[in-house]
Amino acid sequence: MSSFILGTLRRTLHRWYVARDTAIVARLKFERAVVRHNNHLLSTSFTRWREYVMLSQRKQLLRRQCVWLLETRLLASYFLQWRAEFTSRQHENSQTISALWHWSVVLQHKVGLSLTDFMCVIFSIGLSVTSRFGLETAWWRGQVI
Repeated sequence: MSSFILGTLRRTLHRWYVARDTAIVARLKFERAVVRHNNHLLSTSFTRWREYVMLSQRKQLLRRQCVWLLETRLLASYFLQWRAEFTSRQHENSQTISALWHWSVVLQHKVGLSLTDFMCVIFSIGLSVTSRFGLETAWWRGQVI
């Protein structure tokens, strides 16, 4: 073999070694870049997933708070309505009691006046006790005057 061919062969072999080393380094760099990129994507995905979970939990908490607040407001309004109705009924009952008391006082007064009138009539006529009893019975039945 001639020295020209050997020189060309050496240069070609050297270029091939350099190209192979460059390809190996490039492949290693590419693999590291792929691993780094995948780690970055995984980290970003995990961060977003954590944010999503936190927001979901916050949303559920807000929904529960909203339901609690609504129930509390409804309960308070129903309680106020019940209390107003209760006080109204108590006031109505107290008015009924006072009206019944007043009616009983008026009725007692009327009975007293009737009894006084009856006794005046009995004593003015001058009836005996036995005849008074018959007259009283008739009067109570509404047969006299």
